[in-house]
Amino acid sequence: MKRLAPYLAFVVGIGVTAGLVHQFNAAQPIGIRLTRARSSLPAIA
Repeated sequence: MKRLAPYLAFVVGIGVTAGLVHQFNAAQPIGIRLTRARSSLPAIA
């Protein structure tokens, strides 16, 4: 088990990282289309 622990930790770490990237990889909400021309307009608060 001692020899297998680092490899197991690596695999678990890759899985956790992939899950977090998928969770927080939202540059734009789903269904929203924002172009550069629109992004330069002033925001309405």
